[in-house]
Amino acid sequence: MVVLRVSRKGARRRRLSLMAVRLQSSRRARVETTNESMRAHTLLALDSQGFRKIVYREWGPPTSHRTVICAHGLTRNGRDFDFLADALSSRYRVVCPDIAGRGDSDWLHKKDEYGFALYQSDATLLIARVSAPRQGLAAPGASAPATMICKSTGLAHPWEV
Repeated sequence: MVVLRVSRKGARRRRLSLMAVRLQSSRRARVETTNESMRAHTLLALDSQGFRKIVYREWGPPTSHRTVICAHGLTRNGRDFDFLADALSSRYRVVCPDIAGRGDSDWLHKKDEYGFALYQSDATLLIARVSAPRQGLAAPGASAPATMICKSTGLAHPWEV
């Protein structure tokens, strides 16, 4: 299982900077493959007002037995992981969802519905859709949705990078 959490504090900031440099270098070498290797998908989730669209992007071989799910923080979106997903796509299937109300996913009609139950049901739906036998979760530091996903789905807490 691969679980990552990005943190920007102290020594971790230096490691993150080094990782970003490596990812940017690999991106320069594979700029053209980033767009070709990414596949965008949608799935429908149900809330009190009806169906809404959840968008997720996928890199790597769809038949891979190892999957990394990259969940963003409350004010971010799934595209934050483009460079990381591209770098990991040679070894893993990488799935980066836009959580409800972020990125290209639909917003909820009622603001008070955002919370643990929503993130849990959306995570369950996404995991059922990608249905990989081994999964991990990559999340930025202090990511409330990611922590909720980990707790609700039985995944270990995210690792720090």
